[in-house]
Amino acid sequence: EQLLMWMLPAYDKYVYTPMCVTLGPHLAKVPRCVTWQGEKYTIFTANIVSCGRACLAVFVACALKFQWNLAAGVLALFHDFLDHVDGIIAREQRRVYGDIDDKIL
Repeated sequence: EQLLMWMLPAYDKYVYTPMCVTLGPHLAKVPRCVTWQGEKYTIFTANIVSCGRACLAVFVACALKFQWNLAAGVLALFHDFLDHVDGIIAREQRRVYGDIDDKIL
């Protein structure tokens, strides 16, 4: 347990914070909404990325069932990466648009 308590701050400092610094400005440039035929559609939010992660979990489970361990590992790493990305998107869009997203999803 003490090892984990030591690893968590190190992970934040050496993995998550550099990802936020590197990806934040790029993700802030992605448009949140598009207008098509006069209708405005929201296409890029942290909630949409979270839903995509949920769908990805099905593919991880299928890969594990068929013992495609390498594919399952790569998909699980991508799933973890998207978990960080949706947090960065939520932070950047809250900064730009204010507190408009559902905090539960």
